[in-house]
Amino acid sequence: MLNYIEEANKKSIIYYNDTFTECDTYELLLTKVMKDHLFKYDYYKKRIRELFSYKTNVPIYLSKSLMLIKLKSMGSIYYINYLEVKYISYNEKNLLFIFKNGMSLFIDKKGNNISRICEMASNILNYIHKLEFNYYN
Repeated sequence: MLNYIEEANKKSIIYYNDTFTECDTYELLLTKVMKDHLFKYDYYKKRIRELFSYKTNVPIYLSKSLMLIKLKSMGSIYYINYLEVKYISYNEKNLLFIFKNGMSLFIDKKGNNISRICEMASNILNYIHKLEFNYYN
């Protein structure tokens, strides 16, 4: 299962199941993932902003096992699969993510907005679960 993607120096590293894969550019990968899920990010952001009034850092829900939250830190961008996170620890200078499979990610970044991002992700998940429940019942 995908844990996170790190984009730095025009390369992307995808971390999953205790291993990783390196790619030349993340943008092509993200576009491919979205096409695979029949997904248009601009439309998604617009709808989420309308529903929740979120302006920035909108989590990307792609499937029941893949929801990406975006974090920037010192020249790197991280796309973390929120659904695979078991535990988050943060302080004024650092973030630590522990994933369900035991992998960990340490980021030099203030943790002051991670609570807001996690709340947004949780709200989006709840909304999607309600939609699915109403559709199937």
